[in-house]
Amino acid sequence: MSLTPEQKLSAARLAAVRRAPYFSTALMSLVPRKMPGLKTMGVTEHLIMYWDPAAVAEWSVQETAAVLIHEIGHVLRDHAKRCRAMGADHKKFNLAGDAEINDDIKAMGLTLPGKPVFPESLGCKDGLTAEEYYRAMPPEPSCPNAPDAGSGWCGGAAGNPIPNESDEKDPGARSANEIAAVVRATAAAIQDAASKGRGNVPAGLERWADAAMKPAKVRWQDKLARIGRNAVAYRPGAVDRRFSRPARKQAAIGYGPGRPILPALVAPVPRIMIAIDTSGSMGQDELNRAVTECSAIFKATGAVIDFVSCDADVHATAKVRSWQDIARNLKGGGGTDFYPVFEHAAKMRARPEILVFITDGDGPAPAAPPPGMHVIWLLVGPYRRTPANYGDVIEVDDDAAE
Repeated sequence: MSLTPEQKLSAARLAAVRRAPYFSTALMSLVPRKMPGLKTMGVTEHLIMYWDPAAVAEWSVQETAAVLIHEIGHVLRDHAKRCRAMGADHKKFNLAGDAEINDDIKAMGLTLPGKPVFPESLGCKDGLTAEEYYRAMPPEPSCPNAPDAGSGWCGGAAGNPIPNESDEKDPGARSANEIAAVVRATAAAIQDAASKGRGNVPAGLERWADAAMKPAKVRWQDKLARIGRNAVAYRPGAVDRRFSRPARKQAAIGYGPGRPILPALVAPVPRIMIAIDTSGSMGQDELNRAVTECSAIFKATGAVIDFVSCDADVHATAKVRSWQDIARNLKGGGGTDFYPVFEHAAKMRARPEILVFITDGDGPAPAAPPPGMHVIWLLVGPYRRTPANYGDVIEVDDDAAE
C-alpha cells in the first residue's frame, strides 16, 4: 500500500529518530507546514518546517528522513546568524551550509534525494566550516530558485529565507529560549551517544556537540565595555555635592549674610589615561581596533582622556577626543618598559583614576599601580602575555567567529 505524503512524512520522522536518536528532541520540535510548489523542504529560524507534498511523494521514506536531518542541521549549527555575521550572499551561504551538513549525513549512511551539495562538489575536503566552504566558492555559484532537496533553498534557518515564510509572530513559532534548549539537549545527546559508541556518530557532529556545550565566549569588546563602565562608575545625573556654585534652590532661600548656602549637585567626571605601547613588537591591526573600541567607550561616559605614547620612554602626551587624535600622537618603535607610564601618571597634577594600557605585555611593570588608580590591560597580538598580577586583563581576539 502506498503512503500519502503526510503518512510518508510521519514515517520519515520516525525513521530519522531510529537512525539518529540523538536528533529526536530537535526533530520532534519541528512544526510542519505544507507549501505546495516549494519542491523541497525549508525551515525558519523559529522551527516552522515548510514542505512540498509533491516532493515528499517522489522521495523514499529514507530520503525524506535524510532531508529532515539535513534541515534541522541548519538550525543546530546556527547558519542564519553566521550568515548575517559574514554579511554573506544568502543563496551562496545556504550552499556552503549544505556542504557543512551533508558530509555528516553521508557518514551516517543516509542518502539525500536529487543532487545535494557535498564538500567535494566545491573542490574542498570534508570537515570544514560553512564559512570556509563559502570562501572557496566562485563569486556567483549556480543556485536555481527551486533546487534539489538539500541544495540551496533551505529557509531562514539556513540564512536563505523562503518567500513569505513566517516570522517569530507565527503562533507555532518556537521561542529563542525553546530553541536554545533544543540545541543544548541535542548536543548533550550526541556527546552521550559518542561516549557509549552508539549510532556511529559522525566526527563532525561530535565536534559540533563539544563546541555547543562549551560556555559561550564573551567578546572582548563586550568585556571591555563592562569593565570600563564599572570602573568609571558613571551614573547619569547629579550625584555629588559641591559648594563651588550655588544650588538651584538657593534663590528660594535668598542670598547674603545669615542665609544658609546650599551645595549644588554635580556629576563627577572620571579622568582616564590611555597608554599605548609603541614598541616594535606591536601589531598595527590589533592596535587600531583596540584604540577605536577604547575611545568609543570612554567618549560615551564624557570622561576626560589623557593619552600617552610610550615604548621604553614616554614620547608623546595629549588630551584626546577621538581615535584620530590618538593616531596622530603615536610615536616610538623601540624596546618596551611600562615603568615610565606609571611614573608619568603618578606625577600628574590631576592623576588619572583609570589607566587603559594597550600592549602585548612583553615588558617589565611596577609591582603595584599608584594608589587610587584602576588598571585595565588590553593585550593585543599573537604573543601577548599578562605583564602584572593586578588590574583587569582583556585579550583582543580576531573575532572571526563573532
